[in-house]
Amino acid sequence: AWEVAPFADYPFANGQSPGLIKPDLCAPGAGIFSTNSQFGNRFGLPHTREFGTGTSPATAAIAGCLALLADACMAAGKPIVPARILEALESTAVPIAGQKKPKENSFGAGQVNVQAAFEYGREAGRCWWNKAPR
Repeated sequence: AWEVAPFADYPFANGQSPGLIKPDLCAPGAGIFSTNSQFGNRFGLPHTREFGTGTSPATAAIAGCLALLADACMAAGKPIVPARILEALESTAVPIAGQKKPKENSFGAGQVNVQAAFEYGREAGRCWWNKAPR
């Protein structure tokens, strides 16, 4: 159920109506050095590199974490179950400075820690994956 731990995404606002906590997780998203393919070689110009900030670099980091854990499932011959992957990521997230609750608006469950999420899923009893990603 999305209302209870580990998700706790729908707290009741003053007991009147449910709300949705956003985001689920945070990832580094300030001053991320990356490439910029705008204009690219299509116009005979070299690709440029720049620092990016915001949800675009953070979303790419989370997508990479999801891909690593999905690959761990496949390598272990286990089904990819999104709720289990989300549980692993949220349960092992590192609290962010200023975060007062296990999950709250603006912080989600905290900053993603994919190594800890991998170990969480591999622990005895969970057995979602048992091998390192390829």
